[in-house]
Amino acid sequence: VPDPVCGNGTIEGDEGCDDGDLNSGDGCDATCEVEPLIPVSVNLAPEGGTLQFQGTITTADARFARPNERCGPDGRRSYYEVIALRNDAETARTVDITATWQQDGYLFVFDDSFVPGVNAGCLIGNDDFNDLGSSQIANFAVLPGQVIYVLAASYDAEPSGAYTVAVFTHEAPDTLCGNGNLDAGETCDDGNLDEGDGCSATCAVARHEPAAGGGHRGHRPYLVASPRRLCRECRHPVLRCVRPSKRHRRRADSRPGGGLERRRFPLRF
Repeated sequence: VPDPVCGNGTIEGDEGCDDGDLNSGDGCDATCEVEPLIPVSVNLAPEGGTLQFQGTITTADARFARPNERCGPDGRRSYYEVIALRNDAETARTVDITATWQQDGYLFVFDDSFVPGVNAGCLIGNDDFNDLGSSQIANFAVLPGQVIYVLAASYDAEPSGAYTVAVFTHEAPDTLCGNGNLDAGETCDDGNLDEGDGCSATCAVARHEPAAGGGHRGHRPYLVASPRRLCRECRHPVLRCVRPSKRHRRRADSRPGGGLERRRFPLRF
Protein backbone atom coordinates (compact mmCIF):
# COMPACT_ATOMS: atom_id res chain seq x y z
CA VAL A 1 0.00 0.00 0.00
CA PRO A 2 1.62 3.28 -1.03
CA ASP A 3 2.11 5.97 1.59
CA PRO A 4 -0.46 8.77 1.55
CA VAL A 5 0.57 11.80 -0.46
CA CYS A 6 -0.55 15.12 0.97
CA GLY A 7 -1.65 17.56 -1.69
CA ASN A 8 -2.82 15.12 -4.34
CA GLY A 9 -6.49 15.91 -3.81
CA THR A 10 -7.35 12.52 -2.31
CA ILE A 11 -7.78 11.84 1.41
CA GLU A 12 -5.51 8.93 2.19
CA GLY A 13 -4.27 7.21 5.33
CA ASP A 14 -4.39 9.45 8.41
CA GLU A 15 -5.04 12.67 6.49
CA GLY A 16 -7.81 14.86 7.83
CA CYS A 17 -8.24 16.63 4.50
CA ASP A 18 -6.58 17.03 1.10
CA ASP A 19 -7.48 20.01 -1.05
CA GLY A 20 -4.96 19.34 -3.79
CA ASP A 21 -2.28 21.79 -2.61
CA LEU A 22 0.17 22.34 0.23
CA ASN A 23 -1.01 25.81 1.17
CA SER A 24 -2.04 26.69 4.71
CA GLY A 25 -4.74 29.21 5.54
CA ASP A 26 -7.34 27.71 3.20
CA GLY A 27 -8.99 25.31 5.64
CA CYS A 28 -6.59 22.44 4.96
CA ASP A 29 -3.00 23.03 6.00
CA ALA A 30 0.30 21.93 4.46
CA THR A 31 0.22 18.64 6.41
CA CYS A 32 -3.32 17.82 5.30
CA GLU A 33 -4.89 18.57 8.64
CA VAL A 34 -8.15 20.50 8.93
CA GLU A 35 -7.40 24.04 10.09
CA PRO A 36 -9.48 25.26 13.01
CA LEU A 37 -11.99 28.02 12.62
CA ILE A 38 -10.70 30.74 14.97
CA PRO A 39 -13.76 32.64 16.14
CA VAL A 40 -13.97 36.35 16.84
CA SER A 41 -13.09 36.95 20.49
CA VAL A 42 -15.90 37.41 23.00
CA ASN A 43 -15.55 39.78 25.96
CA LEU A 44 -15.49 38.19 29.40
CA ALA A 45 -18.67 38.42 31.41
CA PRO A 46 -18.97 41.24 33.94
CA GLU A 47 -17.78 40.53 37.46
CA GLY A 48 -19.87 37.76 38.99
CA GLY A 49 -21.21 36.72 35.58
CA THR A 50 -20.78 33.56 33.50
CA LEU A 51 -20.41 32.92 29.77
CA GLN A 52 -21.50 29.51 28.52
CA PHE A 53 -20.57 27.79 25.26
CA GLN A 54 -21.77 24.54 23.74
CA GLY A 55 -20.40 22.44 20.92
CA THR A 56 -19.72 18.96 19.61
CA ILE A 57 -16.30 17.53 18.84
CA THR A 58 -16.45 15.26 15.80
CA THR A 59 -14.09 13.84 13.18
CA ALA A 60 -14.84 16.92 11.06
CA ASP A 61 -12.97 19.13 13.55
CA ALA A 62 -9.32 20.10 13.41
CA ARG A 63 -6.70 17.87 15.01
CA PHE A 64 -3.43 18.63 16.78
CA ALA A 65 -0.67 16.87 18.68
CA ARG A 66 -2.27 17.36 22.08
CA PRO A 67 0.05 18.46 24.90
CA ASN A 68 -0.26 17.38 28.51
CA GLU A 69 -1.43 19.51 31.46
CA ARG A 70 1.97 21.19 31.70
CA CYS A 71 1.99 21.93 27.96
CA GLY A 72 4.66 19.32 27.29
CA PRO A 73 4.44 16.67 24.54
CA ASP A 74 1.92 13.90 25.13
CA GLY A 75 2.06 11.88 21.90
CA ARG A 76 -1.68 11.80 21.24
CA ARG A 77 -3.52 13.40 18.36
CA SER A 78 -6.84 14.96 19.36
CA TYR A 79 -9.76 16.77 17.78
CA TYR A 80 -10.55 20.20 19.18
CA GLU A 81 -12.61 23.37 18.93
CA VAL A 82 -11.61 26.91 19.91
CA ILE A 83 -13.23 29.65 22.00
CA ALA A 84 -11.59 33.10 21.96
CA LEU A 85 -12.03 35.33 25.03
CA ARG A 86 -10.93 38.91 25.63
CA ASN A 87 -10.58 40.94 28.80
CA ASP A 88 -11.94 44.35 27.79
CA ALA A 89 -11.53 45.78 31.32
CA GLU A 90 -8.75 48.14 32.42
CA THR A 91 -7.69 45.75 35.18
CA ALA A 92 -6.83 42.07 35.30
CA ARG A 93 -9.71 39.67 35.79
CA THR A 94 -9.70 36.21 37.31
CA VAL A 95 -11.82 33.46 35.77
CA ASP A 96 -12.79 29.86 36.40
CA ILE A 97 -13.11 27.81 33.19
CA THR A 98 -15.12 24.60 33.56
CA ALA A 99 -15.86 22.07 30.83
CA THR A 100 -18.25 19.13 30.96
CA TRP A 101 -17.88 16.26 28.50
CA GLN A 102 -20.14 13.68 26.93
CA GLN A 103 -17.06 11.48 26.61
CA ASP A 104 -13.37 11.79 27.51
CA GLY A 105 -12.21 15.40 27.05
CA TYR A 106 -9.33 17.75 27.77
CA LEU A 107 -9.37 21.50 28.50
CA PHE A 108 -6.60 23.95 27.54
CA VAL A 109 -5.82 27.65 27.62
CA PHE A 110 -3.51 29.18 24.99
CA ASP A 111 -2.38 32.77 24.59
CA ASP A 112 -2.72 34.80 21.38
CA SER A 113 0.40 33.22 19.87
CA PHE A 114 -1.58 29.99 19.46
CA VAL A 115 -0.41 28.04 16.41
CA PRO A 116 -2.09 24.67 15.78
CA GLY A 117 0.29 21.81 15.21
CA VAL A 118 3.22 23.13 17.22
CA ASN A 119 1.30 24.09 20.36
CA ALA A 120 2.79 27.56 20.50
CA GLY A 121 1.27 29.62 23.28
CA CYS A 122 0.08 26.75 25.50
CA LEU A 123 -0.38 28.07 29.06
CA ILE A 124 -2.12 25.30 31.01
CA GLY A 125 -4.29 22.23 30.56
CA ASN A 126 -6.56 20.01 32.63
CA ASP A 127 -7.83 16.47 32.15
CA ASP A 128 -11.33 15.38 33.06
CA PHE A 129 -10.86 14.76 36.81
CA ASN A 130 -10.28 11.00 36.51
CA ASP A 131 -13.19 10.33 34.17
CA LEU A 132 -15.67 12.29 36.27
CA GLY A 133 -16.87 14.04 33.13
CA SER A 134 -15.58 17.56 33.75
CA SER A 135 -12.38 19.62 33.63
CA GLN A 136 -11.56 22.90 35.31
CA ILE A 137 -8.89 25.60 35.17
CA ALA A 138 -9.54 27.76 38.22
CA ASN A 139 -8.36 31.25 39.24
CA PHE A 140 -6.80 32.00 35.86
CA ALA A 141 -5.75 35.65 35.54
CA VAL A 142 -6.47 37.44 32.24
CA LEU A 143 -4.58 40.70 31.80
CA PRO A 144 -6.23 43.91 30.52
CA GLY A 145 -6.75 43.65 26.77
CA GLN A 146 -5.45 40.08 26.65
CA VAL A 147 -7.01 37.49 24.34
CA ILE A 148 -6.89 33.85 25.39
CA TYR A 149 -7.92 30.77 23.42
CA VAL A 150 -9.82 28.06 25.28
CA LEU A 151 -9.54 24.68 23.57
CA ALA A 152 -12.11 21.95 24.13
CA ALA A 153 -10.34 18.80 22.95
CA SER A 154 -10.86 15.06 22.86
CA TYR A 155 -8.51 12.98 24.99
CA ASP A 156 -7.18 11.08 21.96
CA ALA A 157 -8.15 10.22 18.40
CA GLU A 158 -11.72 9.37 19.45
CA PRO A 159 -14.07 12.40 19.22
CA SER A 160 -15.52 13.33 22.61
CA GLY A 161 -18.96 14.39 21.39
CA ALA A 162 -21.00 17.15 23.03
CA TYR A 163 -19.46 19.52 25.55
CA THR A 164 -20.19 22.73 27.44
CA VAL A 165 -17.66 25.34 28.59
CA ALA A 166 -18.60 27.82 31.32
CA VAL A 167 -16.37 30.83 32.06
CA PHE A 168 -17.07 32.53 35.40
CA THR A 169 -15.59 35.98 36.12
CA HIS A 170 -14.68 36.57 39.76
CA GLU A 171 -15.74 39.75 41.49
CA ALA A 172 -12.84 42.13 42.07
CA PRO A 173 -11.91 42.31 45.76
CA ASP A 174 -12.43 45.54 47.61
CA THR A 175 -9.32 47.64 47.96
CA LEU A 176 -7.09 46.22 50.67
CA CYS A 177 -4.42 48.90 50.63
CA GLY A 178 -3.96 50.40 54.08
CA ASN A 179 -5.02 47.38 56.11
CA GLY A 180 -1.48 46.67 57.32
CA ASN A 181 -1.28 43.34 55.46
CA LEU A 182 0.77 42.72 52.35
CA ASP A 183 -1.90 41.66 49.84
CA ALA A 184 -1.62 40.70 46.17
CA GLY A 185 -0.37 43.54 43.97
CA GLU A 186 1.08 45.53 46.90
CA THR A 187 4.79 46.16 47.45
CA CYS A 188 4.21 47.62 50.92
CA ASP A 189 1.39 48.31 53.39
CA ASP A 190 1.98 50.58 56.39
CA GLY A 191 -1.59 50.57 57.67
CA ASN A 192 -2.61 53.94 56.22
CA LEU A 193 -3.16 55.75 52.91
CA ASP A 194 -0.81 58.65 53.65
CA GLU A 195 1.79 59.86 51.18
CA GLY A 196 5.34 60.80 52.12
CA ASP A 197 5.98 58.00 54.61
CA GLY A 198 7.77 55.61 52.26
CA CYS A 199 4.64 53.63 51.32
CA SER A 200 2.28 55.47 48.98
CA ALA A 201 -1.51 55.70 49.02
CA THR A 202 -1.57 52.89 46.44
CA CYS A 203 0.68 50.66 48.58
CA ALA A 204 3.75 51.05 46.40
CA VAL A 205 7.22 51.61 47.82
CA ALA A 206 8.14 55.30 47.48
CA ARG A 207 11.30 57.28 48.07
CA HIS A 208 11.64 58.20 51.72
CA GLU A 209 12.87 61.81 52.01
CA PRO A 210 14.19 63.40 55.22
CA ALA A 211 11.66 65.37 57.20
CA ALA A 212 11.91 69.16 57.30
CA GLY A 213 14.32 70.38 59.97
CA GLY A 214 16.33 67.14 59.98
CA GLY A 215 15.56 63.71 61.21
CA HIS A 216 13.48 61.09 59.43
CA ARG A 217 9.80 60.41 59.07
CA GLY A 218 8.00 57.12 59.29
CA HIS A 219 10.46 55.18 61.43
CA ARG A 220 7.83 52.78 62.64
CA PRO A 221 7.92 49.36 60.96
CA TYR A 222 5.74 48.58 57.97
CA LEU A 223 5.47 45.63 55.63
CA VAL A 224 7.32 45.58 52.32
CA ALA A 225 7.38 42.90 49.67
CA SER A 226 11.17 42.58 49.28
CA PRO A 227 13.06 44.48 51.99
CA ARG A 228 16.45 43.16 50.87
CA ARG A 229 16.20 44.91 47.51
CA LEU A 230 15.71 48.32 49.12
CA CYS A 231 18.64 50.70 49.18
CA ARG A 232 20.45 50.44 52.52
CA GLU A 233 20.18 54.10 53.32
CA CYS A 234 18.12 55.65 56.10
CA ARG A 235 16.21 58.02 53.88
CA HIS A 236 14.86 55.12 51.81
CA PRO A 237 11.90 53.02 52.93
CA VAL A 238 12.94 50.26 55.33
CA LEU A 239 11.27 48.12 57.93
CA ARG A 240 13.08 49.90 60.75
CA CYS A 241 15.57 52.76 60.63
CA VAL A 242 18.28 52.08 63.22
CA ARG A 243 20.62 54.74 64.56
CA PRO A 244 24.19 54.09 63.35
CA SER A 245 27.07 53.21 65.65
CA LYS A 246 29.62 55.81 66.80
CA ARG A 247 32.10 54.44 64.27
CA HIS A 248 29.69 55.09 61.39
CA ARG A 249 28.85 58.57 62.71
CA ARG A 250 32.52 59.57 62.93
CA ARG A 251 33.17 58.29 59.40
CA ALA A 252 30.26 60.24 57.94
CA ASP A 253 30.93 63.42 59.92
CA SER A 254 34.45 63.59 58.46
CA ARG A 255 33.02 64.01 54.96
CA PRO A 256 31.89 67.33 53.46
CA GLY A 257 28.19 67.82 54.01
CA GLY A 258 28.07 64.92 56.43
CA GLY A 259 24.87 64.34 58.28
CA LEU A 260 22.50 61.55 59.13
CA GLU A 261 20.53 61.90 55.92
CA ARG A 262 23.68 61.42 53.81
CA ARG A 263 25.38 58.62 55.72
CA ARG A 264 25.20 54.98 54.74
CA PHE A 265 25.13 52.43 57.50
CA PRO A 266 24.00 48.82 57.93
CA LEU A 267 20.36 48.40 58.82
CA ARG A 268 18.93 45.63 60.98
CA PHE A 269 15.55 44.06 60.14
